[in-house]
Amino acid sequence: MSKQVRFQSTAHASAFADFIIECEGNEFPCHRFVLANRSVAFDALFKSPMTESKEGKMSVKDYEPQAVRGFLNLIYSDSAAIGAETDPGVYLSVSALAHKYLVSPGRTFQEMYNLISLSTTTTNVLDIAQFAFDHHIPSLREEVVYFIFVNLPTILKTPKLLKSLPMNCRKRLLDLLILCHSPVQSVEPVVIAKN
Repeated sequence: MSKQVRFQSTAHASAFADFIIECEGNEFPCHRFVLANRSVAFDALFKSPMTESKEGKMSVKDYEPQAVRGFLNLIYSDSAAIGAETDPGVYLSVSALAHKYLVSPGRTFQEMYNLISLSTTTTNVLDIAQFAFDHHIPSLREEVVYFIFVNLPTILKTPKLLKSLPMNCRKRLLDLLILCHSPVQSVEPVVIAKN
């Protein structure tokens, strides 16, 4: 068993926990040192005289407990894996929490974006596109635009969906359509003369 797996299995144990994150009645025991080490926002929180820091407890609203559990798994084990049958919306929530709490990015973020990308459907593409463009995630943005491009006949059957896409996404999609339907032109290299 690797150190990472052993650490992951004991990470949320209440032994030595000095901070609690609450979500919809669920309590997640945590360790300030680990949270502060991975998150600029938690580091600032623990150094401040804020109520959460003093009481050793904070509440996370607007997210489901499964997303908070995934977020803590990301912090403790640097893994985006939550479960085999995880709804892509949970990965979006985990990623949003990571952005909100300024978790240092790494390979895990790309892993999570890949999982989100692989689970993109015509019913969730709008949420994924909105997230990718709001959080400025180039790799996920390109995957979403490509997904829309490939599935355009199906998506065009739902004009409301297309109109709801972020403006940047629609522009990128239009650029891609123009590129694919315009003839390839030969461009002569430009030489800049030196004075």
